[in-house]
Amino acid sequence: MSERKKNILKHIFTYGSSQYFSQFVGFFTAVFMRRFLGPFNMGVWGILRVVADYAAYAHLGTTSTVFYKLPYHRGRGETKEADNVKNVVFSYLALTSFIAGIGIALYAVLFRGKLMPEMFWGLLVVSVLLVCRRIFTYYVTLLRANKDFGVLGRSVIFDAVVNFAMVLLLVRSFGLAGLFATVILMPVINVLFIRRFVDYDVKYRFNMKGLPGYIKFGFPLFITGVLAMILQSVDRIMIAKFLGLEALGFYSIALMARGYSVGLSRNFNVVITPHFLEDYGRTGDMATASKYLKIPAELMSTFMALLLGIVYIAAPPFVMHVLPGFTPGIMALKLLLLATFFYTASPQSEHFLIALNKQTRLVPIMGSVIVLDVVLNFLFIRMGFGITGVAAATAIASFAAFLITLIYAMAHIERIAGTLSFVFLVIAPLVYSVVVLMALEGLITPGGPFLGAAVRSVLFVLLFLPWIIRVDRRTAILTTARDVIFRRTGKKEGV
Repeated sequence: MSERKKNILKHIFTYGSSQYFSQFVGFFTAVFMRRFLGPFNMGVWGILRVVADYAAYAHLGTTSTVFYKLPYHRGRGETKEADNVKNVVFSYLALTSFIAGIGIALYAVLFRGKLMPEMFWGLLVVSVLLVCRRIFTYYVTLLRANKDFGVLGRSVIFDAVVNFAMVLLLVRSFGLAGLFATVILMPVINVLFIRRFVDYDVKYRFNMKGLPGYIKFGFPLFITGVLAMILQSVDRIMIAKFLGLEALGFYSIALMARGYSVGLSRNFNVVITPHFLEDYGRTGDMATASKYLKIPAELMSTFMALLLGIVYIAAPPFVMHVLPGFTPGIMALKLLLLATFFYTASPQSEHFLIALNKQTRLVPIMGSVIVLDVVLNFLFIRMGFGITGVAAATAIASFAAFLITLIYAMAHIERIAGTLSFVFLVIAPLVYSVVVLMALEGLITPGGPFLGAAVRSVLFVLLFLPWIIRVDRRTAILTTARDVIFRRTGKKEGV
Protein backbone atom coordinates (compact mmCIF):
# COMPACT_ATOMS: atom_id res chain seq x y z
CA MET A 1 0.00 0.00 0.00
CA SER A 2 1.46 3.39 -1.02
CA GLU A 3 2.75 5.56 1.80
CA ARG A 4 1.16 8.59 0.15
CA LYS A 5 -2.32 7.05 0.40
CA LYS A 6 -1.75 6.18 4.06
CA ASN A 7 -0.61 9.73 4.84
CA ILE A 8 -3.68 11.20 3.16
CA LEU A 9 -6.00 8.92 5.12
CA LYS A 10 -4.17 9.67 8.37
CA HIS A 11 -4.55 13.39 7.71
CA ILE A 12 -8.27 12.93 7.00
CA PHE A 13 -8.73 11.08 10.31
CA THR A 14 -6.72 13.68 12.24
CA TYR A 15 -8.36 16.76 10.74
CA GLY A 16 -11.86 15.27 10.56
CA SER A 17 -11.92 14.10 14.17
CA SER A 18 -10.71 17.49 15.40
CA GLN A 19 -13.43 19.25 13.40
CA TYR A 20 -16.18 17.03 14.80
CA PHE A 21 -14.86 17.59 18.33
CA SER A 22 -14.85 21.33 17.68
CA GLN A 23 -18.46 21.22 16.47
CA PHE A 24 -19.48 19.30 19.58
CA VAL A 25 -17.85 21.82 21.93
CA GLY A 26 -19.02 24.71 19.76
CA PHE A 27 -22.64 23.69 20.24
CA PHE A 28 -22.36 24.20 24.00
CA THR A 29 -20.34 27.39 23.52
CA ALA A 30 -23.12 28.84 21.36
CA VAL A 31 -25.81 27.85 23.86
CA PHE A 32 -24.00 29.38 26.86
CA MET A 33 -23.10 32.53 24.95
CA ARG A 34 -26.76 33.14 24.10
CA ARG A 35 -27.79 32.55 27.70
CA PHE A 36 -25.18 34.99 29.01
CA LEU A 37 -25.76 37.73 26.43
CA GLY A 38 -29.50 37.61 25.77
CA PRO A 39 -31.30 38.49 22.52
CA PHE A 40 -30.34 42.20 22.40
CA ASN A 41 -26.59 41.73 22.81
CA MET A 42 -26.64 38.75 20.45
CA GLY A 43 -28.34 41.02 17.92
CA VAL A 44 -25.59 43.62 18.37
CA TRP A 45 -22.94 40.96 17.86
CA GLY A 46 -24.80 39.61 14.82
CA ILE A 47 -24.64 43.04 13.12
CA LEU A 48 -20.97 43.45 14.04
CA ARG A 49 -20.18 40.05 12.54
CA VAL A 50 -21.80 41.13 9.27
CA VAL A 51 -19.55 44.23 9.21
CA ALA A 52 -16.47 42.11 9.92
CA ASP A 53 -17.39 39.49 7.30
CA TYR A 54 -17.92 42.01 4.53
CA ALA A 55 -14.74 43.92 5.42
CA ALA A 56 -12.81 40.65 5.14
CA TYR A 57 -13.69 40.50 1.43
CA ALA A 58 -10.80 42.90 0.82
CA HIS A 59 -8.62 39.81 0.32
CA LEU A 60 -9.96 39.57 -3.30
CA GLY A 61 -9.19 35.86 -3.46
CA THR A 62 -5.48 36.13 -2.61
CA THR A 63 -5.90 33.71 0.31
CA SER A 64 -7.11 31.10 -2.18
CA THR A 65 -4.04 31.86 -4.30
CA VAL A 66 -1.82 30.84 -1.38
CA PHE A 67 -3.81 27.65 -0.76
CA TYR A 68 -3.49 26.57 -4.41
CA LYS A 69 -0.15 28.03 -5.48
CA LEU A 70 2.00 27.22 -2.45
CA PRO A 71 1.80 23.40 -2.72
CA TYR A 72 1.95 23.61 -6.52
CA HIS A 73 5.21 25.61 -6.54
CA ARG A 74 6.61 23.46 -3.76
CA GLY A 75 5.90 20.35 -5.83
CA ARG A 76 7.74 21.89 -8.77
CA GLY A 77 10.70 22.71 -6.57
CA GLU A 78 10.15 26.46 -7.02
CA THR A 79 10.85 27.38 -3.42
CA LYS A 80 11.65 31.02 -4.19
CA GLU A 81 8.29 31.58 -5.87
CA ALA A 82 6.50 29.71 -3.08
CA ASP A 83 8.21 31.96 -0.54
CA ASN A 84 7.25 35.04 -2.56
CA VAL A 85 3.57 34.00 -2.70
CA LYS A 86 3.54 33.42 1.05
CA ASN A 87 5.09 36.76 2.04
CA VAL A 88 3.60 39.06 -0.60
CA VAL A 89 0.05 37.87 0.03
CA PHE A 90 0.56 38.12 3.79
CA SER A 91 1.75 41.72 3.41
CA TYR A 92 -1.21 42.56 1.18
CA LEU A 93 -3.70 41.00 3.60
CA ALA A 94 -2.17 42.76 6.61
CA LEU A 95 -2.18 46.11 4.80
CA THR A 96 -5.77 45.86 3.51
CA SER A 97 -7.04 44.63 6.88
CA PHE A 98 -5.31 47.53 8.61
CA ILE A 99 -6.81 50.06 6.14
CA ALA A 100 -10.29 48.52 6.51
CA GLY A 101 -9.89 48.61 10.30
CA ILE A 102 -8.90 52.29 10.23
CA GLY A 103 -11.94 53.04 8.06
CA ILE A 104 -14.33 51.31 10.47
CA ALA A 105 -12.74 53.03 13.48
CA LEU A 106 -13.02 56.46 11.79
CA TYR A 107 -16.68 55.80 11.00
CA ALA A 108 -17.32 54.90 14.64
CA VAL A 109 -15.61 58.07 15.90
CA LEU A 110 -17.25 60.41 13.36
CA PHE A 111 -20.76 59.05 13.94
CA ARG A 112 -20.46 58.29 17.63
CA GLY A 113 -23.36 60.59 18.46
CA LYS A 114 -25.71 58.54 16.26
CA LEU A 115 -24.55 55.13 17.48
CA MET A 116 -25.60 53.18 20.52
CA PRO A 117 -22.70 52.77 22.98
CA GLU A 118 -22.66 49.03 22.29
CA MET A 119 -22.31 49.61 18.54
CA PHE A 120 -19.63 52.31 18.98
CA TRP A 121 -17.38 50.13 21.12
CA GLY A 122 -18.25 47.11 18.98
CA LEU A 123 -17.07 48.83 15.79
CA LEU A 124 -13.80 49.76 17.49
CA VAL A 125 -13.39 46.11 18.46
CA VAL A 126 -14.12 45.02 14.88
CA SER A 127 -11.45 47.41 13.58
CA VAL A 128 -8.85 45.56 15.68
CA LEU A 129 -10.43 42.16 15.13
CA LEU A 130 -10.00 42.45 11.35
CA VAL A 131 -6.20 42.43 11.61
CA CYS A 132 -6.02 39.79 14.36
CA ARG A 133 -8.43 37.41 12.65
CA ARG A 134 -6.81 37.87 9.25
CA ILE A 135 -3.40 36.86 10.61
CA PHE A 136 -4.92 33.82 12.33
CA THR A 137 -6.85 32.66 9.26
CA TYR A 138 -3.70 33.13 7.18
CA TYR A 139 -1.79 30.80 9.48
CA VAL A 140 -4.62 28.28 9.13
CA THR A 141 -4.28 28.56 5.34
CA LEU A 142 -0.54 27.95 5.62
CA LEU A 143 -1.13 24.88 7.79
CA ARG A 144 -3.46 23.48 5.15
CA ALA A 145 -1.22 24.34 2.22
CA ASN A 146 1.81 22.82 3.96
CA LYS A 147 -0.14 19.68 4.97
CA ASP A 148 0.56 20.23 8.67
CA PHE A 149 -2.73 18.59 9.62
CA GLY A 150 -1.43 17.30 12.95
CA VAL A 151 -0.77 20.87 14.09
CA LEU A 152 -3.99 22.05 12.48
CA GLY A 153 -5.98 19.39 14.32
CA ARG A 154 -4.46 20.37 17.67
CA SER A 155 -5.14 24.02 16.84
CA VAL A 156 -8.81 23.34 16.10
CA ILE A 157 -9.24 21.48 19.42
CA PHE A 158 -7.31 24.15 21.32
CA ASP A 159 -9.46 26.90 19.80
CA ALA A 160 -12.72 25.12 20.72
CA VAL A 161 -11.70 24.41 24.32
CA VAL A 162 -10.17 27.83 25.06
CA ASN A 163 -13.07 29.66 23.42
CA PHE A 164 -15.52 27.67 25.54
CA ALA A 165 -13.53 28.46 28.71
CA MET A 166 -13.35 32.18 27.89
CA VAL A 167 -17.09 32.35 27.25
CA LEU A 168 -17.67 30.80 30.68
CA LEU A 169 -15.18 33.11 32.38
CA LEU A 170 -15.42 36.43 30.52
CA VAL A 171 -18.80 36.53 28.82
CA ARG A 172 -20.57 35.19 31.90
CA SER A 173 -18.95 37.82 34.13
CA PHE A 174 -18.76 40.86 31.84
CA GLY A 175 -21.44 40.29 29.20
CA LEU A 176 -20.85 42.03 25.89
CA ALA A 177 -17.55 43.51 27.06
CA GLY A 178 -16.37 40.00 27.89
CA LEU A 179 -17.33 38.85 24.40
CA PHE A 180 -15.37 41.74 22.87
CA ALA A 181 -12.32 40.72 24.90
CA THR A 182 -12.78 37.08 23.89
CA VAL A 183 -12.98 37.71 20.14
CA ILE A 184 -9.85 39.90 20.25
CA LEU A 185 -7.82 37.50 22.40
CA MET A 186 -8.77 34.25 20.65
CA PRO A 187 -6.97 34.82 17.30
CA VAL A 188 -3.88 36.14 19.13
CA ILE A 189 -3.76 33.13 21.45
CA ASN A 190 -4.34 30.77 18.52
CA VAL A 191 -1.47 32.21 16.51
CA LEU A 192 0.87 31.93 19.50
CA PHE A 193 -0.25 28.31 19.94
CA ILE A 194 0.41 27.48 16.28
CA ARG A 195 3.84 29.13 16.37
CA ARG A 196 4.84 26.77 19.18
CA PHE A 197 4.84 23.95 16.62
CA VAL A 198 5.66 25.57 13.26
CA ASP A 199 7.50 28.65 12.08
CA TYR A 200 6.73 29.57 8.49
CA ASP A 201 9.07 32.57 8.59
CA VAL A 202 6.30 34.90 7.48
CA LYS A 203 7.68 38.35 6.66
CA TYR A 204 6.28 41.69 5.64
CA ARG A 205 7.41 42.25 2.08
CA PHE A 206 6.28 45.57 0.70
CA ASN A 207 7.89 44.82 -2.65
CA MET A 208 4.63 43.62 -4.14
CA LYS A 209 6.20 41.81 -7.08
CA GLY A 210 3.77 39.26 -8.37
CA LEU A 211 0.75 40.66 -6.50
CA PRO A 212 -1.25 41.56 -9.66
CA GLY A 213 -0.81 37.99 -10.87
CA TYR A 214 -1.86 36.58 -7.52
CA ILE A 215 -5.00 38.73 -7.54
CA LYS A 216 -5.71 37.74 -11.15
CA PHE A 217 -5.52 34.08 -10.19
CA GLY A 218 -7.55 34.41 -6.99
CA PHE A 219 -10.21 36.92 -8.05
CA PRO A 220 -12.32 34.40 -10.04
CA LEU A 221 -12.18 32.13 -6.98
CA PHE A 222 -13.35 35.05 -4.87
CA ILE A 223 -16.29 35.65 -7.22
CA THR A 224 -17.07 31.94 -7.31
CA GLY A 225 -17.07 31.85 -3.52
CA VAL A 226 -19.51 34.76 -3.37
CA LEU A 227 -21.75 33.06 -5.94
CA ALA A 228 -21.57 29.80 -3.99
CA MET A 229 -22.68 31.68 -0.87
CA ILE A 230 -25.59 33.13 -2.84
CA LEU A 231 -26.51 29.68 -4.17
CA GLN A 232 -26.50 28.28 -0.63
CA SER A 233 -28.87 31.03 0.53
CA VAL A 234 -31.29 31.29 -2.41
CA ASP A 235 -33.69 28.77 -0.88
CA ARG A 236 -33.82 30.64 2.44
CA ILE A 237 -34.29 34.02 0.78
CA MET A 238 -37.15 32.85 -1.43
CA ILE A 239 -38.91 30.99 1.38
CA ALA A 240 -38.76 34.08 3.60
CA LYS A 241 -39.97 36.29 0.71
CA PHE A 242 -42.85 34.16 -0.63
CA LEU A 243 -43.76 31.69 2.13
CA GLY A 244 -42.99 33.54 5.36
CA LEU A 245 -40.75 33.11 8.38
CA GLU A 246 -42.70 30.21 9.84
CA ALA A 247 -42.11 28.20 6.67
CA LEU A 248 -38.44 29.10 6.89
CA GLY A 249 -38.47 27.77 10.45
CA PHE A 250 -39.85 24.44 9.23
CA TYR A 251 -37.17 24.39 6.51
CA SER A 252 -34.44 24.99 9.09
CA ILE A 253 -34.35 21.30 10.03
CA ALA A 254 -33.47 20.48 6.42
CA LEU A 255 -30.70 23.09 6.54
CA MET A 256 -29.46 21.63 9.82
CA ALA A 257 -29.26 18.14 8.31
CA ARG A 258 -27.41 19.50 5.29
CA GLY A 259 -24.98 21.44 7.47
CA TYR A 260 -23.94 18.40 9.47
CA SER A 261 -23.84 16.10 6.42
CA VAL A 262 -21.41 18.12 4.31
CA GLY A 263 -18.66 18.02 6.95
CA LEU A 264 -17.22 14.72 5.70
CA SER A 265 -16.75 15.99 2.16
CA ARG A 266 -15.47 19.40 3.29
CA ASN A 267 -12.83 17.86 5.56
CA PHE A 268 -11.84 15.42 2.81
CA ASN A 269 -11.42 18.32 0.39
CA VAL A 270 -9.24 20.38 2.72
CA VAL A 271 -6.86 17.46 3.22
CA ILE A 272 -6.58 16.04 -0.27
CA THR A 273 -6.25 19.29 -2.26
CA PRO A 274 -2.69 20.25 -1.16
CA HIS A 275 -1.57 16.65 -1.78
CA PHE A 276 -3.07 16.83 -5.26
CA LEU A 277 -1.53 20.21 -6.10
CA GLU A 278 1.91 19.20 -4.84
CA ASP A 279 1.90 15.94 -6.82
CA TYR A 280 0.57 17.64 -9.93
CA GLY A 281 3.15 20.41 -9.61
CA ARG A 282 5.92 17.80 -9.32
CA THR A 283 4.83 15.61 -12.25
CA GLY A 284 2.86 18.01 -14.43
CA ASP A 285 1.09 15.11 -16.15
CA MET A 286 -2.63 14.52 -16.57
CA ALA A 287 -2.39 10.98 -15.22
CA THR A 288 -1.70 12.37 -11.74
CA ALA A 289 -4.52 14.90 -12.07
CA SER A 290 -6.88 12.19 -13.31
CA LYS A 291 -6.16 10.01 -10.28
CA TYR A 292 -7.00 12.82 -7.87
CA LEU A 293 -10.20 13.60 -9.77
CA LYS A 294 -11.58 10.08 -10.16
CA ILE A 295 -10.72 8.26 -6.94
CA PRO A 296 -12.07 10.94 -4.55
CA ALA A 297 -15.30 11.15 -6.57
CA GLU A 298 -15.82 7.40 -6.41
CA LEU A 299 -15.06 7.29 -2.68
CA MET A 300 -17.12 10.30 -1.64
CA SER A 301 -20.15 9.35 -3.74
CA THR A 302 -20.15 5.94 -2.05
CA PHE A 303 -19.71 7.10 1.52
CA MET A 304 -22.06 10.08 1.12
CA ALA A 305 -24.76 7.77 -0.26
CA LEU A 306 -24.31 5.60 2.84
CA LEU A 307 -24.28 8.54 5.27
CA LEU A 308 -27.26 10.31 3.71
CA GLY A 309 -29.23 7.06 3.65
CA ILE A 310 -28.78 6.72 7.41
CA VAL A 311 -29.84 10.36 7.88
CA TYR A 312 -32.90 9.70 5.69
CA ILE A 313 -33.96 6.88 8.02
CA ALA A 314 -33.04 8.48 11.36
CA ALA A 315 -34.11 12.10 10.87
CA PRO A 316 -37.94 11.74 10.66
CA PRO A 317 -38.46 9.97 14.03
CA PHE A 318 -35.98 12.36 15.65
CA VAL A 319 -37.89 15.40 14.37
CA MET A 320 -41.33 13.97 15.19
CA HIS A 321 -40.46 13.15 18.79
CA VAL A 322 -37.75 15.68 19.72
CA LEU A 323 -38.83 18.65 17.56
CA PRO A 324 -42.51 17.90 16.88
CA GLY A 325 -43.24 21.51 15.93
CA PHE A 326 -40.97 21.11 12.88
CA THR A 327 -42.67 18.02 11.43
CA PRO A 328 -43.87 19.89 8.27
CA GLY A 329 -40.21 20.20 7.25
CA ILE A 330 -39.50 16.44 7.08
CA MET A 331 -40.24 16.02 3.36
CA ALA A 332 -38.07 19.04 2.54
CA LEU A 333 -35.32 17.47 4.64
CA LYS A 334 -35.48 14.25 2.63
CA LEU A 335 -35.31 16.06 -0.70
CA LEU A 336 -32.47 18.31 0.43
CA LEU A 337 -30.40 15.18 1.07
CA LEU A 338 -30.31 14.77 -2.73
CA ALA A 339 -28.91 18.27 -3.06
CA THR A 340 -26.32 17.42 -0.41
CA PHE A 341 -25.24 14.34 -2.35
CA PHE A 342 -24.68 16.28 -5.57
CA TYR A 343 -22.95 19.06 -3.67
CA THR A 344 -20.44 16.61 -2.16
CA ALA A 345 -20.22 13.67 -4.58
CA SER A 346 -17.40 15.02 -6.75
CA PRO A 347 -15.28 17.06 -4.34
CA GLN A 348 -12.24 17.53 -6.56
CA SER A 349 -13.87 18.67 -9.83
CA GLU A 350 -13.45 22.37 -9.05
CA HIS A 351 -9.93 21.91 -7.66
CA PHE A 352 -8.97 19.95 -10.78
CA LEU A 353 -10.11 22.83 -13.00
CA ILE A 354 -8.33 25.38 -10.79
CA ALA A 355 -5.09 23.37 -11.05
CA LEU A 356 -5.46 23.66 -14.85
CA ASN A 357 -5.99 27.45 -14.52
CA LYS A 358 -9.61 27.11 -15.63
CA GLN A 359 -11.02 28.88 -12.57
CA THR A 360 -12.58 31.68 -14.64
CA ARG A 361 -14.91 29.10 -16.22
CA LEU A 362 -16.42 28.37 -12.81
CA VAL A 363 -17.97 31.84 -12.64
CA PRO A 364 -20.48 31.44 -15.54
CA ILE A 365 -21.23 27.87 -14.42
CA MET A 366 -22.12 29.05 -10.92
CA GLY A 367 -24.03 32.06 -12.24
CA SER A 368 -26.17 29.95 -14.58
CA VAL A 369 -26.95 27.48 -11.79
CA ILE A 370 -28.11 30.34 -9.54
CA VAL A 371 -30.45 31.56 -12.29
CA LEU A 372 -31.80 28.02 -12.70
CA ASP A 373 -32.31 27.70 -8.95
CA VAL A 374 -34.18 31.02 -8.68
CA VAL A 375 -36.45 30.21 -11.64
CA LEU A 376 -37.27 26.72 -10.35
CA ASN A 377 -37.89 28.00 -6.83
CA PHE A 378 -40.29 30.64 -8.16
CA LEU A 379 -42.15 28.16 -10.37
CA PHE A 380 -42.49 25.47 -7.69
CA ILE A 381 -43.64 27.98 -5.09
CA ARG A 382 -46.22 29.38 -7.53
CA MET A 383 -47.41 25.83 -8.21
CA GLY A 384 -48.14 25.44 -4.50
CA PHE A 385 -45.40 22.97 -3.55
CA GLY A 386 -44.19 25.12 -0.65
CA ILE A 387 -40.90 24.32 1.06
CA THR A 388 -40.94 20.82 -0.47
CA GLY A 389 -40.84 22.45 -3.90
CA VAL A 390 -37.97 24.71 -2.79
CA ALA A 391 -35.99 21.66 -1.65
CA ALA A 392 -36.72 19.93 -4.97
CA ALA A 393 -35.56 23.03 -6.90
CA THR A 394 -32.37 23.14 -4.84
CA ALA A 395 -31.74 19.45 -5.56
CA ILE A 396 -32.18 19.98 -9.32
CA ALA A 397 -29.87 23.02 -9.30
CA SER A 398 -27.26 21.08 -7.31
CA PHE A 399 -27.49 18.23 -9.80
CA ALA A 400 -26.94 20.69 -12.66
CA ALA A 401 -23.86 22.18 -10.96
CA PHE A 402 -22.49 18.70 -10.24
CA LEU A 403 -23.11 17.46 -13.79
CA ILE A 404 -21.72 20.48 -15.63
CA THR A 405 -18.60 20.76 -13.48
CA LEU A 406 -17.78 17.05 -13.52
CA ILE A 407 -18.34 16.68 -17.29
CA TYR A 408 -16.22 19.75 -18.00
CA ALA A 409 -13.43 18.45 -15.76
CA MET A 410 -13.59 14.95 -17.25
CA ALA A 411 -13.49 16.37 -20.79
CA HIS A 412 -9.81 17.19 -20.20
CA ILE A 413 -8.89 13.53 -19.66
CA GLU A 414 -11.61 11.39 -21.28
CA ARG A 415 -13.67 11.16 -24.43
CA ILE A 416 -17.44 11.56 -24.21
CA ALA A 417 -18.10 7.83 -23.72
CA GLY A 418 -15.59 7.60 -20.87
CA THR A 419 -16.95 10.79 -19.31
CA LEU A 420 -20.56 9.59 -19.34
CA SER A 421 -19.49 6.21 -18.00
CA PHE A 422 -17.72 7.86 -15.07
CA VAL A 423 -20.66 10.17 -14.34
CA PHE A 424 -22.86 7.08 -14.11
CA LEU A 425 -20.27 5.45 -11.82
CA VAL A 426 -20.47 8.43 -9.44
CA ILE A 427 -24.28 8.55 -9.43
CA ALA A 428 -24.71 4.77 -9.13
CA PRO A 429 -24.26 4.61 -5.30
CA LEU A 430 -27.09 7.12 -4.90
CA VAL A 431 -29.36 5.07 -7.16
CA TYR A 432 -28.52 1.90 -5.24
CA SER A 433 -29.11 3.70 -1.93
CA VAL A 434 -32.53 4.95 -3.07
CA VAL A 435 -33.56 1.45 -4.18
CA VAL A 436 -32.56 -0.02 -0.81
CA LEU A 437 -34.32 2.78 1.10
CA MET A 438 -37.53 2.29 -0.88
CA ALA A 439 -37.40 -1.44 -0.14
CA LEU A 440 -37.03 -0.71 3.59
CA GLU A 441 -39.61 2.09 3.64
CA GLY A 442 -42.59 -0.18 4.29
CA LEU A 443 -40.78 -2.47 6.69
CA ILE A 444 -42.69 -2.84 9.96
CA THR A 445 -40.43 -3.36 12.97
CA PRO A 446 -41.28 -4.06 16.62
CA GLY A 447 -40.84 -1.39 19.27
CA GLY A 448 -41.10 2.37 19.01
CA PRO A 449 -40.04 4.66 16.16
CA PHE A 450 -36.44 4.95 17.39
CA LEU A 451 -35.99 1.18 17.57
CA GLY A 452 -37.56 0.89 14.14
CA ALA A 453 -35.18 3.50 12.72
CA ALA A 454 -32.23 1.70 14.35
CA VAL A 455 -33.28 -1.64 12.80
CA ARG A 456 -33.76 -0.10 9.35
CA SER A 457 -30.41 1.69 9.64
CA VAL A 458 -28.60 -1.56 10.46
CA LEU A 459 -30.34 -3.35 7.59
CA PHE A 460 -29.50 -0.47 5.26
CA VAL A 461 -25.81 -0.64 6.19
CA LEU A 462 -25.75 -4.43 5.74
CA LEU A 463 -27.41 -4.17 2.33
CA PHE A 464 -24.99 -1.38 1.37
CA LEU A 465 -21.90 -3.38 2.37
CA PRO A 466 -21.56 -5.12 -1.02
CA TRP A 467 -21.15 -1.71 -2.62
CA ILE A 468 -18.51 -0.72 -0.06
CA ILE A 469 -16.64 -3.97 -0.72
CA ARG A 470 -16.82 -3.33 -4.46
CA VAL A 471 -15.32 0.13 -4.06
CA ASP A 472 -12.63 -1.23 -1.72
CA ARG A 473 -11.54 -3.69 -4.39
CA ARG A 474 -11.00 -0.77 -6.76
CA THR A 475 -9.42 1.69 -4.31
CA ALA A 476 -8.21 -0.39 -1.30
CA ILE A 477 -9.64 2.29 0.99
CA LEU A 478 -10.64 -0.12 3.78
CA THR A 479 -7.30 -1.92 3.66
CA THR A 480 -5.47 1.40 3.88
CA ALA A 481 -7.69 2.55 6.75
CA ARG A 482 -6.98 -0.69 8.62
CA ASP A 483 -3.23 -0.26 8.13
CA VAL A 484 -3.34 3.34 9.35
CA ILE A 485 -5.45 2.52 12.43
CA PHE A 486 -3.45 -0.54 13.48
CA ARG A 487 -0.13 1.21 12.87
CA ARG A 488 -1.18 4.11 15.09
CA THR A 489 -2.53 1.72 17.72
CA GLY A 490 0.68 -0.27 17.57
CA LYS A 491 2.72 2.85 18.20
CA LYS A 492 0.60 3.75 21.23
CA GLU A 493 0.99 0.26 22.69
CA GLY A 494 4.68 0.10 21.89
CA VAL A 495 4.31 -2.79 19.46
